[in-house]
Amino acid sequence: MKRVAIVLGACLTGALLAACGGSKSLPLSEAPSQRGTNATLATTAVKPDETLTFKFTGNPQSYTVPEGVTHLGVTAFGAAGGGDSGGPGGTTVARISVHPGQELSIFVGGKGEPGGRGCDARAGGYNGGGDGGHIVGGCAIADFVGGGGGGATDIRDGGINAGLDKRIVVAGGGGGEAAANVGYWAGGAGGGRDGQKGDSYYDRMFAGGGGTQTEGGAGGTAGSDQECWGKSGGFGRGGLGGDANTGDVANKEWSGGGGGGGYYGAGGGGGNCRIGAVRPDDGSGGGGSGFAKTGADHVKIKPATNHNDGLVEIVEEP
Repeated sequence: MKRVAIVLGACLTGALLAACGGSKSLPLSEAPSQRGTNATLATTAVKPDETLTFKFTGNPQSYTVPEGVTHLGVTAFGAAGGGDSGGPGGTTVARISVHPGQELSIFVGGKGEPGGRGCDARAGGYNGGGDGGHIVGGCAIADFVGGGGGGATDIRDGGINAGLDKRIVVAGGGGGEAAANVGYWAGGAGGGRDGQKGDSYYDRMFAGGGGTQTEGGAGGTAGSDQECWGKSGGFGRGGLGGDANTGDVANKEWSGGGGGGGYYGAGGGGGNCRIGAVRPDDGSGGGGSGFAKTGADHVKIKPATNHNDGLVEIVEEP
């Protein structure tokens, strides 16, 4: 089956590179025309079996099924959580039935902001990534904040205003890294069917839980200090990372990482509230779950390996 890669704005590396004619990126004005855009729904038909690639833009993108196409082979990659140890985005592969003229919308998830030194919350990625927690009650030079969760990547039945209940394929986003010892306590991997739980130095109860097919992941706890617990994920959204508040700016403070977006989003990691803590009392966010609608075939859940923004590849089939 002949596949021609159409890349929005620039060529991708790896297997798609050759289809773009080399490693040189094309300016947007010189890029080949395509039906996936941020603007209105296009209606230009293309030959069946053509492959279209949708990259992250921070906006919904549109696609209209052309004449002669009755099935789409879809590979969706969720976005990674923020930071070098943010959880990787999940992968969902499925073949779905469609009809000519059907309007679909593509939401490609964005990577969360990395954690690090500071006191302000780090934003979750586009399409459901939860923000990391922040430092409250005073900021000190030794304080660190967790990374934001990665956004989910999904395809919806309908135009660019289609809601979460119209999703037909979802790849979960990865969890944001924990604040303490940034680069070590990794966020949970996105789904796939279910997202993974995050991690923590002290106790995994501080880490956010992964999203499932029926509910969001639980927020990471932080002992009895509920004000620093991470928030649970929900339908289509990751939970917020827990804030850090020891009540004493002379003590180190670490906030939790945000949960990844998904069919159901993951929980955010907990922050620390204990004065004089000698261990990093915080956790990373969990990974969001993936999804494929009932009736989709050739569904495969591949290992979560994406450490960047999300991506969608569509193969048109007669």
